[in-house]
Amino acid sequence: MLSLLVPILWDSESTDLRTGLQTQDKNLKRRMNAAGGRVMNASNVVATLRTYNNEGVVKSVRRLLSLGVGMVNVITNAVEDCDSTAYWLKGFPKDQVQIHPIFRGYTWSNALNAAIFAANLQSARRVQEGLGRFEWLLNISNEALLEPRHLEAMLLASESDERIMVVGTSFAGRKNGNPFDLGPSYRHPRNTCMLVSLTRSPFLFFDPYCDQIGGNEDLEYVLRVKAAGYEVIRLDLKVPLLIGVNYNQEAKESRELGANCAIAERLRGTYLLGSLERERIEAVLAEMGL
Repeated sequence: MLSLLVPILWDSESTDLRTGLQTQDKNLKRRMNAAGGRVMNASNVVATLRTYNNEGVVKSVRRLLSLGVGMVNVITNAVEDCDSTAYWLKGFPKDQVQIHPIFRGYTWSNALNAAIFAANLQSARRVQEGLGRFEWLLNISNEALLEPRHLEAMLLASESDERIMVVGTSFAGRKNGNPFDLGPSYRHPRNTCMLVSLTRSPFLFFDPYCDQIGGNEDLEYVLRVKAAGYEVIRLDLKVPLLIGVNYNQEAKESRELGANCAIAERLRGTYLLGSLERERIEAVLAEMGL
C-alpha cells in the first residue's frame, strides 16, 4: 500500500528531486504509522464541484459527504443550469451542501475563485461559532471517483511539510469500462482532484486568463506557487477518472497542451531570466518537456 503513497513531481528522474521525494516519503510513512490505520478527520476540508445541468452531481455530493468533508460548495452556471442543480440537491442539509450560482461570466477559473471566496466566508462563520476554520480546498470533478484511502493519503501528505500548498494525484483513466491514457496534460496536479491550502498561501486565486487559452488554470497556479518557493506534491494514487462524460477527451487534451505552452511563455515573460523565481519554474517546465 505504501508504494501508492510516494509523492511524485513531474515524473522527473533528477538526483535532487529523488532525494527530496525520499525525504517526503519517509515523513509520510512515519505519519501513517503514527495514524495507526485510522481514517483522518476531513472536517477541515471544503470541497468544490464546478457543474451544471449534470444530475451526476448527486452521486458526487454523496461521495464527498461520505468522506467526511466539512462542506461541499457547488458552483453553477445560472444561465445554463436553470436551477436544475438546486432541484437535484434539495434533499441535502444546507449546512453541508451549498449552491453558488454565477449569473454572468461563468468560467472554470471564475467558478474556482467563487469557491475560494465562499470557503473563506464559511470559515469566518465557523470561527465565530467556535469551530476551526477550513484549511484545505478540495477541487474535484464529478468524474473523479475519490475513495477514503485517497483522501486520507492526500491529507497525510499535506501535513508532511508546512510549505506544501498543493497536493495532487495521478489518475487511472477509464472510458467505456476500459483503461484510457490521459496524456501529458495530466502529469501535473489537476483541479480534477487537488487539495489546495486555504491558510498557507498568500496569493490563492486561479487566473481567468487560462480560460481564454484552453484551460489548465491549475498548472498556472502550481508554477506561481513554485516560483514563490513553496512546495507542490503529486501522489501516485491512480484515482479512477471517468473519461468522455459530457465532453470530448481528445479535443480537451489538445486544448490543454496548447494552454500549457501559452502559460509557460507568459510566466517566462513575468519572471526575469536569471532570477531565483525563473529558475524554479524553468526546472518544472523542463521536467514537463516545455
